[in-house]
Amino acid sequence: MDALRDFQSLPIIFTKHAALMLIERFELDLSEAKHCIKTAKIDKPFEKDGSIGTLQSNIGECRIKFVCTIKRNTLVVITVEECK
Repeated sequence: MDALRDFQSLPIIFTKHAALMLIERFELDLSEAKHCIKTAKIDKPFEKDGSIGTLQSNIGECRIKFVCTIKRNTLVVITVEECK
């Protein structure tokens, strides 16, 4: 599977830190965050399985960057940052 092209079809899991950031800071539930990820643009591509990549999505006037990796055909969201 070409992770760069097909990341939208992968199952998504969140680290505890990423989930807390989404809920507390951005007031998003995880189903809304999954939708944002599936419609996000690739900011830094995933080179291979296990490498770090970033996805960027707009939510209202806020831009959010998802720092992710792909492990065993699953997209793992490590942390979430606000883009300035």
